[in-house]
Amino acid sequence: FGDQRNKLSLQMDSALQDNIPFGREFEPLSSSSSTPKSIRSGKRSRHEPQSDNEDSSSSHDDEPKPAWIDESDEKLLVNLNHLNSTKKLKLDNPSSNPAEIQGDLYSTRLRRQYQTINPVPAWVEKANAQAKSKKKPTIKDDDDDEEEEEEEPESESEKIAQKKDIADDIKEQNLITTSKLLLGHRRSLPEENLRFGHKGFIKALEGKRKLTGLAYHPDGELILAVGGNAIRIIHVDGWNQNNHRTVFKQNNEDQKKKPLLIKKAAFFNGGKEVILISPARVFQTINLDAGTTSEHHSLEREVGLNELMDVAVSPEVLIIFVKGGKLMGIHPTSKQLLWEMRTNSDPSTFCFSPDYKFLFTAGKEGIIQQWDLSTRRCVQRVTDEGSLHTTALAISGDGKWLASGNKSGIINVYSYPQILERHEKSPEPVKRIENMVTKISRLSFDPSSQILVMSSTKALKNWVRFAHVPSWKLYGNFPGPHRLKTATFEFSPHSGLFLCASGNTVQLFRLQHFRKI
Repeated sequence: FGDQRNKLSLQMDSALQDNIPFGREFEPLSSSSSTPKSIRSGKRSRHEPQSDNEDSSSSHDDEPKPAWIDESDEKLLVNLNHLNSTKKLKLDNPSSNPAEIQGDLYSTRLRRQYQTINPVPAWVEKANAQAKSKKKPTIKDDDDDEEEEEEEPESESEKIAQKKDIADDIKEQNLITTSKLLLGHRRSLPEENLRFGHKGFIKALEGKRKLTGLAYHPDGELILAVGGNAIRIIHVDGWNQNNHRTVFKQNNEDQKKKPLLIKKAAFFNGGKEVILISPARVFQTINLDAGTTSEHHSLEREVGLNELMDVAVSPEVLIIFVKGGKLMGIHPTSKQLLWEMRTNSDPSTFCFSPDYKFLFTAGKEGIIQQWDLSTRRCVQRVTDEGSLHTTALAISGDGKWLASGNKSGIINVYSYPQILERHEKSPEPVKRIENMVTKISRLSFDPSSQILVMSSTKALKNWVRFAHVPSWKLYGNFPGPHRLKTATFEFSPHSGLFLCASGNTVQLFRLQHFRKI
């Protein structure tokens, strides 16, 4: 009895996958009959429901017989009005909808509903039709036997071509399924309202220190918070804010000197190390795996008395900005100087191209400069429309947009491919955002390239605003009642979490549109 059940289960799975009616589908039994009714078969459409009392004369003799029949199905009665899930099994015709149906009819309707919800792919139906056409015998009249020639068997090339067609259908179906999964991961962001939740505060630094920098680990769940002479690494996953690690940096060798202040910090080398930039002529690195800190003096001679201002991290080089317009390339492994180049003036802002081949800088002249990192030369100078002092730059990760902000609070959005073509020295912006009236401190696109974040440290209420890409409409419901007075913010790798520094604390916002953190 157990073997028959196992065999029956295997045949049911095979029948549903191949779109072949499993065994026999029975019609309702009359009260005077105790034997199963005639068998119903034949191919039915995936979109048209099959009637419960079809003519059984369409069955084929070569269909498999059921390996086992449960006799209790004849006596079983199922009330379709008892549960909401069983109400879906009713027919469209009210006159043929009894409150109770027999077990075999209930099984038939369940099977039909499953096939409606999970239709057989087109390439499977095509393969089944081709297989059946081979097995189907051709019926010829006796009078035409001599006139008609016998069909020649398929050649090897035809068989190969047929297999190739089936393989192409399977490949196309797989590509469609994969594209749907990718599109589901990056759903279009709504233009009007942004769904978000405030996840509270994290006290990142002790005492009266103020946060001057935030950085998110490339693999997620770790944020780097710096301020004053302190650095702290915090574990964050959007729900549980557990401290992961805390490191304080202070020069205690000579108490007459001021503590070493950290101006900028960033992850590099795949998130295994952290670089710390201070106004001094040395920079420091922290190896997170070993827990060791190292000072590097390779720039002392070249820097002179100038201060280190900022750092830009790429997979192949660390670019340190020195006061006076000098840019110095550092090898991420050896920490030695690779090259140096000079700009006309101190750049107020910079950003990398998505492929890290170019570096874009801008400053008081209101001109955006494009630097080729392979030759260390300026290959293009573009005038930022209406700007006397460009203070912020950002390029979207998908390589479609370049945004610039100036001291007057105006944001220009350009087509990035158009700028790379180098046809115009004064390109016209695609969009001009004039909602801000104070200096733009920072611009940034989220990793999905669907949100443009703008901040202004001179604004009265909220310093941070979100704009939808590509409609460039500002979200009126963000940040809601929460005040964001900071120019330091960061997105998680999948845009699911937005971090915003305020004093010595970090505010967390969960963007609910994105499924992953």
